[in-house]
Amino acid sequence: MKKIKKIAIAAVSVIAVILVAVLVIINVAVSSFKTATPEEQMNLMLRVMPKSVVQTVGDEEIKIYRRENPDYNKDTDELANRLQFYFTDKDGKEVVVNGDALYEYNGEQQFSPSGTFMMKTIEKIGTISKTVTALIIVIAVLAVIGLIVLWFFKWSKAQDLEKEKKYAHKNANKGKKKKSKRK
Repeated sequence: MKKIKKIAIAAVSVIAVILVAVLVIINVAVSSFKTATPEEQMNLMLRVMPKSVVQTVGDEEIKIYRRENPDYNKDTDELANRLQFYFTDKDGKEVVVNGDALYEYNGEQQFSPSGTFMMKTIEKIGTISKTVTALIIVIAVLAVIGLIVLWFFKWSKAQDLEKEKKYAHKNANKGKKKKSKRK
């Protein structure tokens, strides 16, 4: 029983350390994003943003890519000009498009490259948010279970000590030999 208690206490301790570490990491990530400069926020967003998306135009699907704009100058240009969007047309030619503008493809439906990428980025952030929330819930449940286990072992130890005190006089006489009166 003592071995099981030690293992349970060690497991609960590990869970507690993991819980604290995850909460610290989340706190640092959130606070660093809030205090980040627009350039740093853009870098974080680019890590989440997909490299390409598929846009359906009429019956056709076109794949739009993003890349760093080679003409971008961070000292003079707006941050919105940092990205360049492009796709390959039916002739195999690369067509560079302005991210903020709406474009027609083969005379059909209009699309906005930056809007399409932003929607996919928001979807990805939503997925990450749901995953982190689920992880926090699992860790919280494990922490509660760990605290219940610790409470149970503490309570069990208190019960053992109480029984030991209650029956100490009976146990004290068990092992003693009676002295013989013969001489």
